[in-house]
Amino acid sequence: MDSRRAALAVALVSAGLGGLHLWLAGTLELSPDEAYYWTWSQSPALSYPDHPPLAAWLVAAGTAFGGDTAFGVRWPFVVLGTLLVPLVFAAGRRAGLRPGMAALAGALAGTSLLGSAAALVATPDTPLAFGWAVCLVGLLGAAGVRSTRFDWPLVALGIAVACWSKLTGLLLPVVVAVWLAGPAGTAWRRRRSPWFALAAGLAAAVPVWIADAAGGGATAFQLAHGLWSPGLTFAERLGNLGAYLGAQAGLLTPLVAVAVAAFLARPRLGEPARAAVWLAAAVPWAVFLAAAPLAAPEANWPGVA
Repeated sequence: MDSRRAALAVALVSAGLGGLHLWLAGTLELSPDEAYYWTWSQSPALSYPDHPPLAAWLVAAGTAFGGDTAFGVRWPFVVLGTLLVPLVFAAGRRAGLRPGMAALAGALAGTSLLGSAAALVATPDTPLAFGWAVCLVGLLGAAGVRSTRFDWPLVALGIAVACWSKLTGLLLPVVVAVWLAGPAGTAWRRRRSPWFALAAGLAAAVPVWIADAAGGGATAFQLAHGLWSPGLTFAERLGNLGAYLGAQAGLLTPLVAVAVAAFLARPRLGEPARAAVWLAAAVPWAVFLAAAPLAAPEANWPGVA
């Protein structure tokens, strides 16, 4: 498949999935979590009890144009979730995949369990995944032989969006910093643009962190919720670890999980594009793998990987 046909296929898949999800968005009742975010949206703020503000702000924008309905709550998330298909396609092309394989990667991202949920349900994971994908597209562009002046601004934008979406977004600047510090980032390490992109992305999130610290909100809640359960026995902690691994295999499907495990087993951090993709997957999976024995994990926590 040539580039033109691959791009057309991606556009058709995106349009089909987007149309289906928009229809479902107005048909299915809101989940309790979605109703919770709608409640947040009624009082605009920079910090909420357990997440940064972007999900609530998207709900507010959606209901402003779509009314206080299930469709109004969800349509901004449908748009962002649908855009993951062309973003993954673009990332695949920049990573060196052939057009057909990159198109297949985009289609798989849009039709996977997490991808389908991200393009339908109003959740902080949707803008988080969008920001993660935007950043990865920029980083892969910088990793290639034909980098452009837009690559590092995309990295900064992705970091900002991710950090405004969910605390997991803080892992994204870690991915970029480790890439720059390793052998893959040799060509960029002494230039100003990557460090400025990192600083700009983090600076954009400073108001959120200040508001959170002042209100004792998301950070304190998530640290207590996700990183420590003092009453667990050793057997229960091992059970949590097994549940985490099983949930990831289930979400990916066993065949894809084996392929991902094989990819992660061969980092090749000296190859810029491969290192960027490897780190973007390995960092969140490793962090939550380490956290799984400490408290009961949720399957979607490393979903951006």
